[in-house]
Amino acid sequence: MPGFPFGASGLYRTDGTPNSGTFIEDFDSEDGIRFREQLTGLNQSGQAVYSATPIPIESPSPGVVANLYLGGDPAGPSLIVQQDQASPDGNGTFGPQGSAFHKFSLNDLGHVAFTNTLAGVTDGANSGLFLSDGTANGLSALAREGQALPGGGTLASLSFREPQINNAGQVLIQASTAINDNSEDNLETLFLRDGTADGFAPLFRVGQLNSLDQLITGLHGAKLNDDGQVAFLASTIDATNPQSTLAYFVFDPDHGLLELARIGDDLQGSPINNLFLLYNDFGFNEEGQLAFRFALEDGTEGIALATIIDTLLGDYNNNGIVDAADYTVWQDSFGSTTDLAADGNGNGMIDAADYTVWQDNFGSTNASTSTLSIIPEPASLTVLGVLGAGLIGRRRER
Repeated sequence: MPGFPFGASGLYRTDGTPNSGTFIEDFDSEDGIRFREQLTGLNQSGQAVYSATPIPIESPSPGVVANLYLGGDPAGPSLIVQQDQASPDGNGTFGPQGSAFHKFSLNDLGHVAFTNTLAGVTDGANSGLFLSDGTANGLSALAREGQALPGGGTLASLSFREPQINNAGQVLIQASTAINDNSEDNLETLFLRDGTADGFAPLFRVGQLNSLDQLITGLHGAKLNDDGQVAFLASTIDATNPQSTLAYFVFDPDHGLLELARIGDDLQGSPINNLFLLYNDFGFNEEGQLAFRFALEDGTEGIALATIIDTLLGDYNNNGIVDAADYTVWQDSFGSTTDLAADGNGNGMIDAADYTVWQDNFGSTNASTSTLSIIPEPASLTVLGVLGAGLIGRRRER
């Protein structure tokens, strides 16, 4: 492979140009150890977090110690945590034997959130969610199995989903809530940790009504961005959809819950009949854009891109408040069909109705009255011969 040394075993990164491959870590290291089971996350700073099992070079079979490392520093990798190490809260040790660190995420500050099972615990706290600041002594416990939750119930197993950490230090994880002693009654739940002492709180839970009066019947993956927005795929039922159907949602901490797309919605003239139920099989970025796969009843398959924007009705000069200056913008462009900055009702013309929009929202600011809406994106992407289509969606009010 161009840009990569032949005959060398290691972890590499590239900037996407020819001959740009560089070592992050050399797995045939000088101390006689090689690594297996590499599972890697990369951040914008060029750091990589990876799980590895050190194996003596003379031994053909894997060892039992599984460690988590942070690489990318010229001085060499940092050990984040290793098997048999004591938990930072003093309850058990990381393990049990043979248990690797497979579920972790890395932010651009070099902080790592991970889950793991533990051995030698008390009170049934067999799994936990942990945070490392990337240094040898910077490990802390964020949540443990069995802890009480706000609103009732206890936290059940944390070991089967990858956590996500953003650059604000928030951690998102899909786990389960125990409501009684019968594990079959445990309910899948999305939790968001905001960094405060009491900040590990449930966002959405199976069996619970969301703010759109829909009953959540399944949670199928979620993603977190730096603004604290959470995109997720869920199955729900409501008065208009009595059968459980898949839908994509975004939760915004300021504006609440927005439904983006649901099976049965019309997209480019044909109903959606599949949103591809694969865990976390979608993209969500810092601009609040959601990309997801779809299939239509007419046989079309592709990728839809939904963009969520903040709008403040009547704020015609976009300064964050509806005031007298916006009236001037409306007055100066009255009757125009080309200068549409003051087109408050979106009818393509500046008219008296736009004055009413300004009047009704006078004095409002982004902090109190902004809403979320969806704009379509151009159908300009082809992936493996499949046409990508822009999302034509609608906003559901809370």
